[in-house]
Amino acid sequence: MRTLLAAVAMLGLSAAPSLALPSINLVDTGANTGRLDITVTGSGSIAAEIALTDAGAYSLTNVAINSAIFDTANPGDSPFIEGSTEGGDSLGLTFEPELGRAFAALGSGIVDGPGTYTLLTFEYSVTQPWPLGFSGVSASGLVAQAGVMTRGLFDQSGVVVEFTPGDFDGSGAIGDGDLTLLLSNWGLPVPPVPAGWTGIQPTAPGVGDDELTWLLSVWGQSPAATTAAPEPSAAFLVVACWVASLLRTERRRLN
Repeated sequence: MRTLLAAVAMLGLSAAPSLALPSINLVDTGANTGRLDITVTGSGSIAAEIALTDAGAYSLTNVAINSAIFDTANPGDSPFIEGSTEGGDSLGLTFEPELGRAFAALGSGIVDGPGTYTLLTFEYSVTQPWPLGFSGVSASGLVAQAGVMTRGLFDQSGVVVEFTPGDFDGSGAIGDGDLTLLLSNWGLPVPPVPAGWTGIQPTAPGVGDDELTWLLSVWGQSPAATTAAPEPSAAFLVVACWVASLLRTERRRLN
């Protein structure tokens, strides 16, 4: 299949050099569901080899083909199988939930014009508390459309959701906004999720120690932050003293 896609790409080089490459995009559709879309700008049938993987707190639980559009199971070269066999080492959709991955080698004879088409739909679960580092679902692979592509290899990752533990307000950084959310909702039951809490979700049964641990461990960082320790802000020093007073009170109760 990879050889076929490369051959299609070479034809496209002279046929339509000004057209954009096909692209892939992951979309979170809510309620722990998502879809993988392919966007093409030319005419002709589509062939795709796409790998889905989960990471961190996310676990793929179901993956399905949009067979109304992608009606042909193609032989494909799965990145999860070592080596490369002539004619491909997989066919259609292979889903391995225990390994957190899926591979689809599919074609469509229905699509004959530009547009965005859903290749796969999927479901996922989220565990709590979130581990440090990336959590989400990503995709990469090959896409070809006759007379359109200028290159055979296409590699792009998309993320459904990616929040750093401690990023309670979803701003992409850890700071005073997250601290304010934590303190103003301390002790409230979960569910429901407190208003304004659009980032990493608090854990049941209530806002408290788990969220405080996340915040203290990554204070001042962004998703791309280094391991250097940032200077504490005044607000952070206040909460540190508050936590220390709680600990002293607890020790006195135990003694």
